[in-house]
Amino acid sequence: MLDSNQFISQLLRSPAERERAVLLLARNKKIKSTIRSYVKNNSGQDDDANTIFHDAIIIFVKKVYTQSDFQLEKGVEAYLYGIAKNLWANTLRSRSNNRNLEIENQPTLASEEDTLVKLLSAERKTLLEKVLATLGDKCRQVLIYWSYGSSMKEIAEKLNYTSDGMARKKKHQCVQKLKALINNNESLRNSLKY
Repeated sequence: MLDSNQFISQLLRSPAERERAVLLLARNKKIKSTIRSYVKNNSGQDDDANTIFHDAIIIFVKKVYTQSDFQLEKGVEAYLYGIAKNLWANTLRSRSNNRNLEIENQPTLASEEDTLVKLLSAERKTLLEKVLATLGDKCRQVLIYWSYGSSMKEIAEKLNYTSDGMARKKKHQCVQKLKALINNNESLRNSLKY
């Protein structure tokens, strides 16, 4: 559906074009449905599928920005699906505490958030910090630890959650609260736009 070269150049063109490109990916029902089916058929829930889908988009955008010679051989949808499969495999491994198997060269969720923070201007970052403060202390802490690269296991330990699964669930809930807060406030939404 998406022409890879045109899509990548749209991501790199301007902040407004990048936003349009990311929205196009996020609204792509075919790839979202494919990833949702994969996750649900492999012991996942709807929330897991949504998180994996959004994380895959973040990793993809980060790759485009950090690798100047980035090219796709099979297309955007296939690449996102591959990222999602790797993310879900890592999630399942983490849940079963089987640390012996690692996927080489797998980008971490922490590095994706670092990229997003770099993309925000200092002004937007300050505004976002103020918004985080309104979410409550636990949500703010979870999202800040996550954005600075802490694993779900580390977050669970730092914030006294019983497991990394609980920390992951709290992160997802906090991201949803943050999205709702931003989406319900037009002034805030406009201030945080790319």
